[in-house]
Amino acid sequence: MRKTLLIIIIAMLALGSAAWWLLRVRSAPFSLDESFRSFSADNLGEGRLFRYTDGGRPLRAIRWLRPTAGGVVVAQVLTQTDQQQIGIFQNGQLTAQMHVPRPEGVAEGFYRFAQLRDAVVVHADVAVLLYLAQDATSADVPLLIAMDLTTQSVRWSHRAAVERLALALDEKQGKGASSVLGYGDKGELVRLPLALQPGEREGARAPRAAAQSIEMPPEIQGVTDLVPTGSVGFLISHRMGLSAYLGQKGWIHLALPSPGPLGFVEPMGRLVSSGKKLWWQPEPGRLIEVTSEGTPVAMWEPKSFPIPAPHEKDAELLQLLGADAEGKLWFGLAVPTLLPPLPSPIPLEVDDAASGAAAASEPVPLLQPQVVEGVDRSSWEAYLHQGLDRLYCWDPEDGALKRASWTTSWRSLGPPSDFSIPMGDGALQPAAGGFLFGSGTQAWWLPLKVLPLAMVGQSGDALPPPVLGPLVVKAPPSPMTGLSGLPGTPKPSTSPSQ
Repeated sequence: MRKTLLIIIIAMLALGSAAWWLLRVRSAPFSLDESFRSFSADNLGEGRLFRYTDGGRPLRAIRWLRPTAGGVVVAQVLTQTDQQQIGIFQNGQLTAQMHVPRPEGVAEGFYRFAQLRDAVVVHADVAVLLYLAQDATSADVPLLIAMDLTTQSVRWSHRAAVERLALALDEKQGKGASSVLGYGDKGELVRLPLALQPGEREGARAPRAAAQSIEMPPEIQGVTDLVPTGSVGFLISHRMGLSAYLGQKGWIHLALPSPGPLGFVEPMGRLVSSGKKLWWQPEPGRLIEVTSEGTPVAMWEPKSFPIPAPHEKDAELLQLLGADAEGKLWFGLAVPTLLPPLPSPIPLEVDDAASGAAAASEPVPLLQPQVVEGVDRSSWEAYLHQGLDRLYCWDPEDGALKRASWTTSWRSLGPPSDFSIPMGDGALQPAAGGFLFGSGTQAWWLPLKVLPLAMVGQSGDALPPPVLGPLVVKAPPSPMTGLSGLPGTPKPSTSPSQ
């Protein structure tokens, strides 16, 4: 009897210990196994130096992704033993490190060399990783893996022809209703809930049943950027203009405004969400505030930013990089092509089955070529030759425009001795609150707040918004509508929606 009672007591203690351990693991936002720690993070100058320190595992490659919102930096580690690993840093601290197991059904040949292209991290919840084939010409479809940061296991995986990710948070319903959008220039757009949905099994084989494919209308050609406008809607900037997705209400498509004279290398369009404001930059030097439906609200052009000599031409080169936590917009400087005028518009053959063979051979001018009329080419070439190592920060609220120069401030910031002066924006993601400069097995995180900024001047008043006409393509037909004038709110189209 006593022996039986003793066995029962031991069993209960064992079960209690196991339950306590599981509760502890699942309640910890991040867990770092010291025996597995392969990274270090130390103070260096005004920033933090991240280093890969595991010499015991032969290294095939390490990649540092651009920082994302919340000061998150993700590093991919690929060892010669074909292990995929990631390290996650936040605001200069190593917060998670884990092996990324090969999901069920994924070919070993693809996975052992797959490159981590993009990542979305939701603190204490999940990291969604986008892997592409090492060979750019490969027919392998990109792989999305959601790693649960608590259990460090695969929550779900999916395959889709996408190249970038965007997080669509549902502030009302919380993380459980939030999703990630996968998009790119291949015409596929997919929405994936972060949480497992009813009936889904953790780690189940791709494709994911809860994935929602959104048909990309023919008006959208050459996606350059995407920004969510809520839990459902989003804006897409592309080579043809700006498109707004309104869920069950369909799409709105707006054509590009008339291009400026300098000419820039595509892709040019940028989108930024800053608090309750949305910003669209169709090309460097021009900035348009828009609504969630794409309606222009106000515009700023080079003359809106009076920059004094000797950098007066910078106003025409301002390229939107993003917005920081305070709502200030940051700009780098784009390099214009200064191409001479083309002899004729660029034609595109359009196959319109409804119009017959004659319409199929009709050249349709989609974009007018950039011109250099009235531009002093030699003057511009001399100006560009002086270098474009400057960053600008603009406060839309009070109009203050400030500037930083890498040439004058770089060494004072205390970078690693073998890091050279960046000629441009570096790896700046303003929403992340910092820069990341990577070189091999180490990277230097530099907080945005330590960059010395000098006052340049005040921006002028906003200009009237441009009138953007509806974007029309000849084939295949897609019901849509756009702005015919301002003010006014465009009526959504009846294009198929998901």
